[in-house]
Amino acid sequence: MPQNAAAPEPARATRLLVLDPRAPGWTLRLTAAGEGTAVLVLDPARDGLAQAAEVAAEMAPLQELTLCGLSEPGRLGLGSATLVVDGLANGLEDRGWMLAALGEGLAPGAALVLADGAGDGSAGGRLLAALARLVGRDVAAADGRILARPDRLREVPGWLLPPGQGSGPGSGPARLLAG
Repeated sequence: MPQNAAAPEPARATRLLVLDPRAPGWTLRLTAAGEGTAVLVLDPARDGLAQAAEVAAEMAPLQELTLCGLSEPGRLGLGSATLVVDGLANGLEDRGWMLAALGEGLAPGAALVLADGAGDGSAGGRLLAALARLVGRDVAAADGRILARPDRLREVPGWLLPPGQGSGPGSGPARLLAG
């Protein structure tokens, strides 16, 4: 074997984990990201939705895109942007292209996942449904109990994301992307 042989190319990431560094536990999610997962740590002073849309477009097609930020049921903060169920229901024309870009970055059958409780409760369900319509893809709560499709919202007892997907512990290194 030649001494100057090139190292093999790393596997292309098929999942993107977006982390707001102001969210509790973000460093644990960073270290737990598995093989095949690229991690984008947002710049808190910039619009996190725009940052995520830009990177998702560069990495397309993604099998999963997980958003982790400052959240409560029906609300998700990503950098300087905040997704609120009432704001989404009213259109968000100024951010519609960003939400569409997130959907375009996802492969057919892939899902957008909201972590940290943003999809909890009735407000969270409304947020998931509004995002599914605007993104044009399935949107799920990270705990897997609620799945919103672009045309409907349904509760799925016992439904979980496939092993190795989501924002849980993984088995290998992640690629870190600076926001």
